[in-house]
Amino acid sequence: MLQLYKDKITIDKSQLPKSEAIKKIIDDFSEEKATQILIYIYLMHNRSDENPLKDFQEHERSHKAKIIAFGDAKPIADSFDKDQLKLITRAIREYENEFVDKIQKDIDLYDKKMYQFITLLNTNKPKITKNTHDITSKVSFSTNIDIITTVLDNAIDIILDKAALTHLKKTGKWNSGLRGGLSPHVKGKIDVDEEE
Repeated sequence: MLQLYKDKITIDKSQLPKSEAIKKIIDDFSEEKATQILIYIYLMHNRSDENPLKDFQEHERSHKAKIIAFGDAKPIADSFDKDQLKLITRAIREYENEFVDKIQKDIDLYDKKMYQFITLLNTNKPKITKNTHDITSKVSFSTNIDIITTVLDNAIDIILDKAALTHLKKTGKWNSGLRGGLSPHVKGKIDVDEEE
């Protein structure tokens, strides 16, 4: 879809996706604008190791992709009219349908959940609260440590699940050597021969 030629990124028409919307973007926009849009789509939605932004959180990836593609981080809606935005949205959906498989979508979902856990842990510091009963004056203590412990337990499950899915995506084989075997979160999503 894109190629580097003489220190400039250009559209490689011999390597275009099947997307009709992307073909329409190339036909309807100037070459410079079409290239910018395709760079943005690639940086945001290509999940291969060749994409330098693939491991960033979605909002960080969006910010960086806009700067690289368009030269600034302003909202895309500011640069295009309503019909153009619909075409770009359709191109993104068609690109994802062609290049992002179910396993990768599950991996991305695990990444998103991990970032949510990180945010939750950063905002929930351990604290102990002293409680005094109004009638009996009995003192008790409560803590939010259960929330933090649960998040950490779930994070371990997500890390193991993501590692297993990443291995499956890269090799096409299920790695049964992971500690704990197949997580209940992954069961039912893929067919696995437990004896392999």
